[in-house]
Amino acid sequence: MGSVAIGFSDCITSTKNINVTKLVDQTKSYAANGLIDPTQNMFNDAVYVYHGINDSIVLPGKTCCIL
Repeated sequence: MGSVAIGFSDCITSTKNINVTKLVDQTKSYAANGLIDPTQNMFNDAVYVYHGINDSIVLPGKTCCIL
C-alpha cells in the first residue's frame, strides 16, 4: 500500500475492514510494472491467511477482514 504506517494502521491496530479492492488494484499495478511476479501464477491456487490466537501484534480476527 506504499507505506509502512498505513500497513500498521490498517492491518494491525485498526478495527475497520481492509479495502480489498485497493489491495487488488495495487497488486495489479505492481505486476504490470514488473515489481512482482504476474498474478496469473496464483490462478486456481489456494491462498492461506494464518493468524495466531496468541498473536500480540495483529488484532485477533483481523485476517477475517480481508476474506
